[in-house]
Amino acid sequence: MASKLTSSLTAVAAVLVVFVIIAWVVTKQAESSRVDLPILGDVTPYSFVDHEGKTFTRDSTTGQLTVYSFFFTGCKGVCPVMNSRLSSLYTSFRGSSRVRLVSISVDPDVDSIPVIAAYAAQNGVVDRNWLFVRGPIDEVKQLCEKSFLLAADGFPSNHPVKFILVDDQSRIRGFYEGTDEESVRYLKGHIRELARTLQ
Repeated sequence: MASKLTSSLTAVAAVLVVFVIIAWVVTKQAESSRVDLPILGDVTPYSFVDHEGKTFTRDSTTGQLTVYSFFFTGCKGVCPVMNSRLSSLYTSFRGSSRVRLVSISVDPDVDSIPVIAAYAAQNGVVDRNWLFVRGPIDEVKQLCEKSFLLAADGFPSNHPVKFILVDDQSRIRGFYEGTDEESVRYLKGHIRELARTLQ
């Protein structure tokens, strides 16, 4: 009887050890996947105005994951494609307080607050999880070139088509082709990976 009990306990202990090992492996794999998203730089401070007329700064995104992009409302080329990709992200993370999209105008002389507000509505925006913002063109160029290391000498028509993933500490974690569906799929997965690290 005692030997049977010992055997049963040994079997249970062995099963528990296997579960512990599996849990450890899964945890390490999750950690390594996060390590695959290097820190590429920091977003420098800025102060813009969003489509609701509210001041929007770098610190407005503290504690959130942010996907930045550049656009202008008169764009008939890549912007509609980029916006369709962003709309997919917006829908995927709707209701989440952890993810925000920020589209920065490269044509602020035309893109007044009423204009970008109407543009936000045209793109189905119903909350503050996707913001369209404007600011002095010199500051927009500086952010584009100094923080994101993207060319800004062809504004407005020749603006970057990259999406930039920034973590909750304003650190750049990845660049993605805004017109490429597969690249945006990777972005969506990386957002989910980083979101798991947020409190």
